[in-house]
Amino acid sequence: MKQTLDFEQFKPIRNKFRKYDRNSLLSQSLMALDNISTLPPHEWKGYTPWELLLFLKWIIADWGNLKSNKDVDINNFNSLINDVKKFVEDSENLLKSDHPQRGTKFLRKTAFQQFWLQEKTGTREIGRSLDLFSKIPNKFNVDTFLIEKIGIDSKQFLELSVALWGFAHKVDNHPPFLTKDFFSPLKDYSDDTIINFLNILSIDLKNGPDFCQTFMNRDFHWQSYEQSPFKLRPLLKMNQGYKIIYPLLIDEILKN
Repeated sequence: MKQTLDFEQFKPIRNKFRKYDRNSLLSQSLMALDNISTLPPHEWKGYTPWELLLFLKWIIADWGNLKSNKDVDINNFNSLINDVKKFVEDSENLLKSDHPQRGTKFLRKTAFQQFWLQEKTGTREIGRSLDLFSKIPNKFNVDTFLIEKIGIDSKQFLELSVALWGFAHKVDNHPPFLTKDFFSPLKDYSDDTIINFLNILSIDLKNGPDFCQTFMNRDFHWQSYEQSPFKLRPLLKMNQGYKIIYPLLIDEILKN
């Protein structure tokens, strides 16, 4: 890992969260994301999804080094998130001060990172995306990849993705974990196909550290403006099933 000045600013945060049990850090992070996922932005009260997702990436990337048995309570967790906020603020100040078009560049970066995490995609936008995708003249490469990986074509992938989107935004009686049984009304798909579909969109705590590490080998301040890598893998596979990391990450599957 490239150790630059910005790494030296990140290092105290890393050393601080290494004092706590990794499972409690994970649990607090996912709980915080759950708590704000149904609220409008003006009610987030101290947490933002991009800061929580950045912190979640950091702790999963460092998973193998988290050896403590000390649980992190809500006060210590909030202290860690405040450290993340300070790191992000320092990044913002750096970006606004060291570029000739600093204002425009700053706004573009924050829009790139944040706007899509603030508003749920509606059924109209989902329908438009599906309609546009169906009119692409040549989907051969996409279909070939999907059939090779999970045994379904792009049309079937989108059908399963719409079902997943419905689960992600079901507020009432929302089970905490997704299992293959949720897809049982879709009679055309075998259990293996469903599992393969979920696996291609997920990480677990064995492959997750390597996945997150691939997004660590870059300028740490620019990580403050990235679109979360969990956009590529919005599910966390756990013993109980698949945990949706943040619902709006699912929306991006259908929009893109």
